[in-house]
Amino acid sequence: MEAPRIPKIFFRNLRSEPRKFNFKPRYYDQKKEEWEKRKKDIEKEVSREKSGDSERVSWSQSRGREYYRSGVFSANLRLILILGILCFVVWAVIKKLELIAN
Repeated sequence: MEAPRIPKIFFRNLRSEPRKFNFKPRYYDQKKEEWEKRKKDIEKEVSREKSGDSERVSWSQSRGREYYRSGVFSANLRLILILGILCFVVWAVIKKLELIAN
């Protein structure tokens, strides 16, 4: 007899590769950071003007798409599903105990 299989919904976000090393240096140059940020913003604006992209997506719309694509959404959905099942089981046990007590 084989052991029961656990559905893949519970293992969707497990990593198959190890996490990457993320080293952040202790030295921080605020002027350099501001200059690089400003440079990136100007490059984005210039590229938008060149491409003639008049239809822009709002920040909330793009953030919504990223949220549904990310693992956070599936993790939250899984948590809600587990809590719902747990609540139902507790409710069923309480109902069963009330029937036995009467």
